[in-house]
Amino acid sequence: PHGVRARDVAEILSAVAGRPIAHVDGRDTYLAHAADAGLPEGPLRVYAEAAEGHFGGVETDAFEAVTARRPRTFAEFAADHAAVFASRSTG
Repeated sequence: PHGVRARDVAEILSAVAGRPIAHVDGRDTYLAHAADAGLPEGPLRVYAEAAEGHFGGVETDAFEAVTARRPRTFAEFAADHAAVFASRSTG
């Protein structure tokens, strides 16, 4: 129910995964990682919009109206799925 920054996400994921997970900012870093991982460049647009703050707001009332439930924090979501984050490779 509140916005989080990329560095906050990295800290939360590090805590639940039991290993360091870092956010490295920058367009060139994203493109290099996407190329290494065989990922498309398309999500770069989403990355750029996030960097510009387009996803910083939280629409709690709208979420509740659509889903009929309260939103959870990212930390709650991450804790619920900690096994998935802990099992991912570091590469």
